[in-house]
Amino acid sequence: MGRKKQKVHYHLDPKGIKELPFVEIKAILRGADELIATGGRNMLAKILKGSKDKKLLQYGLDKSSVYGFYQELKIEEITARVDWMINKEYLAIEYSGRLQCLSIPIKGGKLSGIRIRTSCWKNSSRFSRAEIIVL
Repeated sequence: MGRKKQKVHYHLDPKGIKELPFVEIKAILRGADELIATGGRNMLAKILKGSKDKKLLQYGLDKSSVYGFYQELKIEEITARVDWMINKEYLAIEYSGRLQCLSIPIKGGKLSGIRIRTSCWKNSSRFSRAEIIVL
């Protein structure tokens, strides 16, 4: 029998953020939607920063409508906002093997004027893909 690989653990640190404006919540959800079941917190932060990361460019994530949304912030500040979204259950972390991926919880239903329509990925019922529609 093979050795069981350890899951990559994470620590959420919203750095004292108490609330985010609706426009930021919407931008983070739009960025996360393009990463559902394929990327995690760090990749989302890189999209929102406008990073030229090789993997980000390879997947065409620089075409995201929110690419560079937080270009003036440091990556740590952006990650803190993503962590706040996870703590408030706008986003969730699921595991694909040992690596973490973002998902938008089905219970999100209606979030502050955003309707989330979900459907399961073909390969895994653990993840949901979301189409975000601003009402």
